[in-house]
Amino acid sequence: MARIMLEVESEYQGIVEAVSELLDKLRQRREEAKTKPSIDYSQVEREVAQGVACIERSAHATVLSALDLDEPEVMVGGRRYRRVHRCSGSYYTMAGPVNLLRTLYRPAGMRNAATVDTISLRAGVVGDGWLPETAATMAWECQRAPSREAEGASDRWQRLPYSRCAFERVTHLVGEQYGQKREEVERTLVEQMSIPDAAHAISVSLDRVSIPMEEPRDEPKRGPEKEPERSPKRKAKKRYVQRVFRMAYAATVTLHDATGESLLTLRYGRMPQGDIDGLCTALCDDVQTLLRRCPSLLVVLLCDGAKELWNRLGAEFTEASLGTKVYRLVDLWHLLEKLGCAAKVLYGDEEGSAQLCKWRLQLLNDNAAVEQILQVLRDGKKESVRVGDSRPVHEAITYLENHRDDMRYHAARSLGLPVGSGNVEATCKSLFEVRLKRPGCRWKTDSGGHIVDLRALALSDRYPQALAHALAPLRKHVTVPATLNYVGVFLTLGCNLNCVYCINDPEQAGARKRLFPLNSLEMPPERWVEALSRLPVRDDLPITLQGGEPTLYWRGRGLGAVLAGLDHRFDLLTNLTLKPAIFAERLGGQQAKLRRSAPYPTIRVSYHAKEMERLWKGRGFETLFEHCEGL
Repeated sequence: MARIMLEVESEYQGIVEAVSELLDKLRQRREEAKTKPSIDYSQVEREVAQGVACIERSAHATVLSALDLDEPEVMVGGRRYRRVHRCSGSYYTMAGPVNLLRTLYRPAGMRNAATVDTISLRAGVVGDGWLPETAATMAWECQRAPSREAEGASDRWQRLPYSRCAFERVTHLVGEQYGQKREEVERTLVEQMSIPDAAHAISVSLDRVSIPMEEPRDEPKRGPEKEPERSPKRKAKKRYVQRVFRMAYAATVTLHDATGESLLTLRYGRMPQGDIDGLCTALCDDVQTLLRRCPSLLVVLLCDGAKELWNRLGAEFTEASLGTKVYRLVDLWHLLEKLGCAAKVLYGDEEGSAQLCKWRLQLLNDNAAVEQILQVLRDGKKESVRVGDSRPVHEAITYLENHRDDMRYHAARSLGLPVGSGNVEATCKSLFEVRLKRPGCRWKTDSGGHIVDLRALALSDRYPQALAHALAPLRKHVTVPATLNYVGVFLTLGCNLNCVYCINDPEQAGARKRLFPLNSLEMPPERWVEALSRLPVRDDLPITLQGGEPTLYWRGRGLGAVLAGLDHRFDLLTNLTLKPAIFAERLGGQQAKLRRSAPYPTIRVSYHAKEMERLWKGRGFETLFEHCEGL
């Protein structure tokens, strides 16, 4: 049997253990597959997925732990933060939560300010520990379907193992963050988007669609009878709300080829109480950006006959604002809908359909078609005929008279312009009706706005790029302050002297040897290397190794191991009681890391008169001086 040996650093021990557990499970299942006539392979799939998820969590833990800084002070965006506490915290990945030890900081001088940790700041987490890609994926699921369905789907996929409440909370956090950066992000996306080589024209459309909104209603008046007793959990005052349909706005900016066919569509939406004027301004900004990048593009406004829509677009899209002619067209299919009803009144159902086909061809191929059709409708003398509550002929005549200047479809086709607003009609359905008009739904402006923003990005095929830009500001640059000029590391509290004034003896009673015997309470060298590797490597910020007596650390083998495992420069505080040859041996060949340009010696020797006189039998100072000369 072939064996593969892989050497990894101690920091990756968790990954190795997770891989080992998965291999053990695979060996067991492989043996079963060889001996049994059949096996439950769905169970194998689940176990493999769980094993891989464990490896993934361990990998995240390894990288995230390296982002933690345990310093007295750090600088975050130019502001000083001071260490408050060190505790464990959870970070949420695609494979599940990861629990890590991290240091909390608070802005200097602000006792009650919220605490932060460097892992969250440097990784750009969303909310309380949600990693950016995890949060973006959860928001994607909730823009596509309700949180209950997102939770069910994640359970089947064995990914994102979180509750529906977590899905909702994270989605709104992501939506809020995007909403704060929306104008900036949309501008960046349009500047970076690829314009198809066949692009010939830009159409801009705006439409409305009703959606159910939650609004407060008056509390019903009660009679003199006693109000029914409410359970303790429901003592809060009851909210009285009503489900009311209001008009939301959908918009599109579409690139067309020379035949009027759509090449690429950007979709936008606003809730009923949203910033509709801001939406129109954003549409105009995007079109201006596209024209700046490709000045040959033609611009056409395409809407139905609603006056409000034309007024809103007309205020923004002018020849003066764009620097090019702006064409206007009423959607052909809205017109044909009006003419179809009128044709049935004039000609009956069967002949009416044939007549409508003739009018359609006439509109597409004759600039005078509108006047000719108007004349036919007037000559029919059936303007007063009612069908239900409507007067189809009268309504068709009115529609033609009000918009005749915006119905030059033959001229538009000769310019290669589109004549239908199908893109915005489809956006009303896909952006709002499919997601926001599900049975029982009702929305508030903010929460609905988050879903609309995220869904518009998804339908425009620019969700990943937009979220990358929107979440990027959450990442903060964290540094150790430049004023930090001393890092002291107590490798061990053990020592071969027993001075009564030792700082490690709290009672100052000469009891240090009893309190801290040699080789006890010492952290392994690899753990010191892991911890100190988080510090920045700076020539002017050496790590001062001290104790106790650092040359005695880990039975004399630890000092060299710590020096060898790091790229930093070091200072050493020692009593130099060891003979020079033994002292040099315990440096492990890493003497170069104790040499640097400094205004003071990098190896500093302390003289302890009473203990050294006892140790060297009255020749304490002389022996210490000889050891220094021997180095």
